[in-house]
Amino acid sequence: MLLVHDLHSGYGSGTVLHGLSLQVRTGQALAVLGRNGVGKTTLLSTLMGLVRPRRGSIRLDGCELAGRRPDQVSRAGIALVPQGRRIWPTVTVHEHVRLAVRGQSWPIQRLYELFPNLAHRRHQPAGNLSGGEQQMLAICRALATGPSLILLDEPSEGLAPGIVSHLATAITEMVQSGLSVVIVEHDLRLAYAVASDVAVMVRGTVVHTAAVDEFRNDHRRAHQLLGLEA
Repeated sequence: MLLVHDLHSGYGSGTVLHGLSLQVRTGQALAVLGRNGVGKTTLLSTLMGLVRPRRGSIRLDGCELAGRRPDQVSRAGIALVPQGRRIWPTVTVHEHVRLAVRGQSWPIQRLYELFPNLAHRRHQPAGNLSGGEQQMLAICRALATGPSLILLDEPSEGLAPGIVSHLATAITEMVQSGLSVVIVEHDLRLAYAVASDVAVMVRGTVVHTAAVDEFRNDHRRAHQLLGLEA
């Protein structure tokens, strides 16, 4: 279980997160929603140790991670799939996965079953993959580290609807296997398809949490918080 309490974080002299608190149960997918600039990516970066919190607590299964380095956070069981995928174009698909394997990783064959397109192209350089396949590889590489919690930052960005549908299926299978997921996503269809609950951010803090079905049907609140009909 992830427990975040009174988290303050930012860059330089600027503060982005202001007393943010949230909870993610084991085997739960939480969609973090909000307008542009409210601090969603900063939240994921702080959870991963890429941005050092100024105050607050980040506990994963009882282990305090606030202020830990990214490699320590990774070993504790958190993996991040960032925007931009950050794959190595000249390295093969299989080498991306093999190099990431650590400890209680998912078996590589299981990863290829989750993303069969990658199995067919495992010996090709990652730079030859489509955008959707590169996103699958980024998720596959994160899973290979053996996390208990995976952070997904805008996984549908720039992808065709058919690929997004495949991602939804894969993320759902990940959750059903017992993995916890925090997904930051502008595509509400994907967010609603994979998450059981939402946390809505405004000005650097969580102002509303609800079950997906409850929030999806509360059109007035969705419009107020997100600025659109959800």
